[in-house]
Amino acid sequence: MDLRRLRAGEWMAGVGGAVLALALFLPWWGLRGAWIDLGVGGPVDGPGGGPDVVTTWSAWQVFSVADVLLLLLALGAMATWWIVATRPVPGPGLIAEGLLTPYAFVMLVVVVVQVLGTPGDLEAPPPIPDPSLEIGAWLGLAATVAIFAGLAVGMRDERLSRPGQPTDQTGVPVAEPRPVETLPGPPAA
Repeated sequence: MDLRRLRAGEWMAGVGGAVLALALFLPWWGLRGAWIDLGVGGPVDGPGGGPDVVTTWSAWQVFSVADVLLLLLALGAMATWWIVATRPVPGPGLIAEGLLTPYAFVMLVVVVVQVLGTPGDLEAPPPIPDPSLEIGAWLGLAATVAIFAGLAVGMRDERLSRPGQPTDQTGVPVAEPRPVETLPGPPAA
């Protein structure tokens, strides 16, 4: 493993994947009061609790399929980080970034819709009282943005050296650039 191969895009995607995996277990939504379940027809009031009690739900409790898809995105982003760091050639990393970027965009749209359309905006009878977005939703949104942006930047990165800082084909710094091999031209007619 050579961490010097990792550029800004891979770091963004890898860290974003780790944060997203963690955010899925944190509270995403909260309701003031003691609630047992959101239920099909709205929240189900639970016993006990007062107006200062906030009941929260994580992504695993609220989503049905999106939570698994978000976990797959997080694992894919972390796997891309690992692939780029361990492979001696840039091809596998670029392939992983190219395949994961459209999926990351779709999941970014899903998370944005979930954050903007909080449970209080649903028209479930009875209306959901006093909903709040919790830290997990904001971390999930930030992590999904970081994954998408990191993959897009990493996919664009073609391992070109910065002026005065030569690198090999995988992006690892080298002391001297390899000499360019010149071939003789065709014979004059």
